[in-house]
Amino acid sequence: MALKLSAIQEPQDVREITLDFGDAGTIEMTVDPNRFNIGRQRKLRQAIKDNDTAAQADILFDAVQSWDLTDDDGEPLPLDESGIDHLTVDTVLAIAMKMSEALGVPKSGTSTESPAHSPTPISTRSTSSKGSKSRSRNTSNS
Repeated sequence: MALKLSAIQEPQDVREITLDFGDAGTIEMTVDPNRFNIGRQRKLRQAIKDNDTAAQADILFDAVQSWDLTDDDGEPLPLDESGIDHLTVDTVLAIAMKMSEALGVPKSGTSTESPAHSPTPISTRSTSSKGSKSRSRNTSNS
C-alpha cells in the first residue's frame, strides 16, 4: 500500500505575523505556510537569482491571506496585482525579506535585503482561524 503524503506531512497552522518597519509602523499579515512549499522556494530562489522582483513578489504574496497595509488615503491595498503593483522595489524586497524570515525560508547566497530597510523584529503566532479583519486575498486558486 502506498504511503500518502498527508500521513507524514501535517498541515501547518496559518500564522499571524507582524513586519516591523520601525518608526514607519508595522504590517500585520495572515500567512499560510502550506502555500510556500519546496516548489515555490525553488521559484523564489530563481527569481532572486534573476533579480526579478515582480516574480519574487508574486511568489511570496501568494502565501498571504490578508494584511492591513493601506494606501495613503487609508484604503486597504488589495492583495493582487492592482495593489502590489503600487509597491516600490525597495518595499517589496523589505517585505520579502521579513516574510522569508517569518516563514523560515533558508537564506541563499543572494540577499533580498534592501539598503533602505534594515532588519527589524518580526513576531509570529500560529492560528487555526482563517478569519481576519484586514484586507483578504481570494484563496480559491491553488
